[in-house]
This record gives sequence, C-alpha cells and structure tokens, in this order.
Amino acid sequence: MKKLLIPIIILAAACSGPKSPLEEVNVFNGTGLAGHTYPGATTPFGAVQLSPDTDPNSASGYKWKDGKILGFSHTHLSGTGCPDLGDFLVTPGIGEAKPLEFSHNDEKAYPGYYSVKVPGIKAELTASPHAGVHRYAFSGKGERIIKIDANHCVGGWCSPEDVSLGTRADEIVGHRTVTGWAKHRDIYLSAMFSKPWLRASETGTGIWEFVFPE
Repeated sequence: MKKLLIPIIILAAACSGPKSPLEEVNVFNGTGLAGHTYPGATTPFGAVQLSPDTDPNSASGYKWKDGKILGFSHTHLSGTGCPDLGDFLVTPGIGEAKPLEFSHNDEKAYPGYYSVKVPGIKAELTASPHAGVHRYAFSGKGERIIKIDANHCVGGWCSPEDVSLGTRADEIVGHRTVTGWAKHRDIYLSAMFSKPWLRASETGTGIWEFVFPE
C-alpha cells in the first residue's frame, strides 16, 4: 500500500503544472442511472475488482444515488446489463458491522485506488493482478469488527450453491460455488489480517466476524 501511495503524494507536491494522467481519470463516470460501472480498484486484465457495493441489484454493485455502502467485495462487472459476481463481501464496523453511511464528498478514487470516509472509519482499497488489499483506519470508540460474508451476491437472482468459510491458524479460507449470470462458478478465498484478532465467530453459514481491540 505505501509503495502505491508515496509516489502519488510526492508527484502532487512537486508538480505545479498539468495534472498527472491518473488525476485526469474520473472513475465515477457511468456509476449513475444505468451506466453499471464501479469506482473501485483493479489492474488491467486483473482477476480482482475490489469495490464498494451499495446496491446488490445493480449490475456493477454500485449506484451513485445510494447513501450507504454494504461493504467491499472482490469481483465486479463493468458496463453490463446483467448483474453478477460480488464475491466475498468485507464490511468494517465499530461495535457492529452494518451498512455504512457515506457522502460522495468523502470518496476519493483513481485507477488502482479507492477510499471513503464513513463514521469512525477510513477505508482504502487497492489491487494487484491477483489480490485485493484493504486498509481500515478506525478512530471511533468501541470494538473494531471486520465481517466477511461469503453469501453476498450482486444480482437478485444470484444463488450460492455451496459455501464454506473458516479459519486456519491466522488465515481465513473460503470457497463457494455460485450460479448467477455464469453457471456453477467456483471461487476461492485466502485472506490474512495485519494484526491478530481478539476473537472470531461464525455468525451464520459462510459469515464470520473478527473482533480487534481499540
């Protein structure tokens, strides 16, 4: 994450002339009406499209008009008419993990990077060709919670057929087979936190909550 951020900060501070090519790109184009694009982080031809989900019935999972973020999932379609994907939704919370109220004034995004400030939390996302990276900075009072939901789908007719999620030492591992626009699609999860959790609990099939100290 630092290797991505530091050059951009130096460039912005050092240059008083034209904007960098990254700053010229508006990744929110097409997120309104029926554009069906997402503003999150990906790489060219990347396997991961890490982006906020505001509307599970939108083809891309994100609609500009919405005022709450359900969480951040790892796969998205852009510009299609049919909704699908939205694999492995991650939702941070303080005290509880729930939809996050946000303002577009608190969003920042350019190719390969997305951030948003919600009450008590700053969320930052970036991606490599095969992995998504989350960073959450908590400032509110209460236990820090990260929820991972392997059942979440983009598309009202998406149907998980087989879901598993659990822990192995300090790793979270998961798998699901799901039918949506694509039939019987298999996807796997391997995730690690930068800090150890206080406790972890399965709150439903394919749903885990991880609690961290203040």
